[in-house]
Amino acid sequence: MRTLITCTLSIVLAYHTALGAQSGATQNATGRVTAVTAESVTIQTSKETLALAVDSATKVIGKGVGTLTAQLKAQGRSAVVTDLVHQYDSVRVKYTTAERGPRATEIRIVVPAARKP
Repeated sequence: MRTLITCTLSIVLAYHTALGAQSGATQNATGRVTAVTAESVTIQTSKETLALAVDSATKVIGKGVGTLTAQLKAQGRSAVVTDLVHQYDSVRVKYTTAERGPRATEIRIVVPAARKP
């Protein structure tokens, strides 16, 4: 009986520890993109300039993003953040703070910047 209780408590403790490490501090920010590279997106919010790391797990959402991604895939290449997000786009970003700095998990393009044909 003692072993069962110890085992159960160990599992519960491990679960809560993993849950806490996984959830991190998810935050939201809204602003205008001031710079975008393959590794980061910088946005100007009403209060601060925020530089966020991006990677292949960063999800980009917006009008036309799916179509552009499909076109690039048909050409045999994967879409990267520089293909989808541009300077002066108005965006809403979900990001987590980690020991290596803030990382964007989702970038939603609210108003795309005007593009010249």
